[in-house]
Amino acid sequence: MKLVKYLIIIIFSFFLVIPNCFCLVNTKERTIDEPLVPKDITVGENNIEDILKTPSIDTKDKIYDFCGILSKKEEKEIKKLLNTYYKYSKMENIVVITDDLLGFDIANYSYNFYDYNDFLDDGIIFILHINGDKYEVFMSNSGKKNGKAFKIYTDARIKGILKYVYNTMKNDNYYKGIVEYIMKVSDYYNRGVNNNAVISDDGKIVDKIPLVEIIILSVTSSLIIVLLLLGKLNSKKFIRFNMYDDSINKDTYMIKTISDEVIDNK
Repeated sequence: MKLVKYLIIIIFSFFLVIPNCFCLVNTKERTIDEPLVPKDITVGENNIEDILKTPSIDTKDKIYDFCGILSKKEEKEIKKLLNTYYKYSKMENIVVITDDLLGFDIANYSYNFYDYNDFLDDGIIFILHINGDKYEVFMSNSGKKNGKAFKIYTDARIKGILKYVYNTMKNDNYYKGIVEYIMKVSDYYNRGVNNNAVISDDGKIVDKIPLVEIIILSVTSSLIIVLLLLGKLNSKKFIRFNMYDDSINKDTYMIKTISDEVIDNK
């Protein structure tokens, strides 16, 4: 009986694990003889260790969930969004979910993952590192310094995106956070390079007025207010003068004239 119980527990546990198995990433083994790196990467003593530790993946997948936290449907939806971004931007947009940074910090993990796999020269990568009940997010732009990725995704924009996405992922809502990330980077791409838009706390991308323009508007507004006040004061003085002048002509002056005539006659 005990053996039967153990078998039931094992079978039950196996079926619990199956859903995540479908989402795990297919990787290839790197070796010194076959490091599986892009042609423009020079393999040497200074980088071979990092290369061998970095996962070799199929670059067409775009989404790499090493933790298996996404359902098959969620992964499919995310891949669809990433492919849509790729079609109109001609840039890479890679999402990696992992609970093991392989001895790297999250930044170097990101750089190695992008550089040592055969992605396009121009693109962006997003890393979600889950560590127990904690998580951290990272985004970087890759490619040439004069490429679109560096021009569109500035440090300020990346910080804004990550702050919003991090807050969105609270309560383990990782899928929603990743979708929001793709939406924000897509929106920034559509706005182009010369744009001062920033992400507000509620996730809306709004135009930010440059400091120089703020100063000019402030000075201009102050001058307009001063001129209006001066104009109002001058207007009051003019009205008061007219009122005084009218009172003299119609009342005081006439009465004074009559009094003078009477005095002269006496």
